[in-house]
Amino acid sequence: MSIRNSSDNAASSINNGVHHLSSESVLQSAEQAVESVRGFTNDSLDRAGVAVRDARSSLSASADQLAARAQELTRKGIAAAAETSAQAKKTINRYADVTGKYVSDQPVKSVIIAAAVGAAVAALVLALRNRD
Repeated sequence: MSIRNSSDNAASSINNGVHHLSSESVLQSAEQAVESVRGFTNDSLDRAGVAVRDARSSLSASADQLAARAQELTRKGIAAAAETSAQAKKTINRYADVTGKYVSDQPVKSVIIAAAVGAAVAALVLALRNRD
């Protein structure tokens, strides 16, 4: 029986060793896989962080360019409005001068025209009041 016990003990030790080796190798393989996934995840997060920083920087530059363009367009709009206003003042002054000259050259005719225009405006106002 002692040979049998020895052989059973040896077989049991071999099985335990095989199971122990198998369990340890599986555990070690799993740990390596976890480390590999962790490394891949960290690398991916680092690349994503760089991409986000680059995008943020690009957006900031684009926003600055848009703001500069808006300021330039505003400046041009103000300049165009000022120029148009100056031209309108010149035109009104020229018409006022021409009208003043006409009135001084033909005063009677100017009074008759002014009276006719006044009568037309009064008639228009009365017509619109009676309509309501």
